[in-house]
Amino acid sequence: LKVVAELVIEPAFLAREVSDTKARALAQLSHDLDDPAVVADRVLLRAVWGKHAYAHDPGGTRRSLRNVTRADLLRFHEARVGPAVSSLHIVGAVSTRVALAAAQK
Repeated sequence: LKVVAELVIEPAFLAREVSDTKARALAQLSHDLDDPAVVADRVLLRAVWGKHAYAHDPGGTRRSLRNVTRADLLRFHEARVGPAVSSLHIVGAVSTRVALAAAQK
């Protein structure tokens, strides 16, 4: 639970890791654009969905990947992942009293 709490409450998003992840994502995007099937899928999504969110690749674009910042990740985490919007589920051979005490800690 200590590790889970750290991830939910105090995400690090170290600058080096953000930079490395962005570089890998950009490399993957370049690789994907060499695949005619991937390009065709993206064109089809745009043709079918137009400007709707479903038309956009969830992996992002070169522009969006280059422009995302650590601050953006922290804001997203707070809005979508942090303790205010998360729930904790504990299963297994543990009493309710012990699980509740551990979760509150």
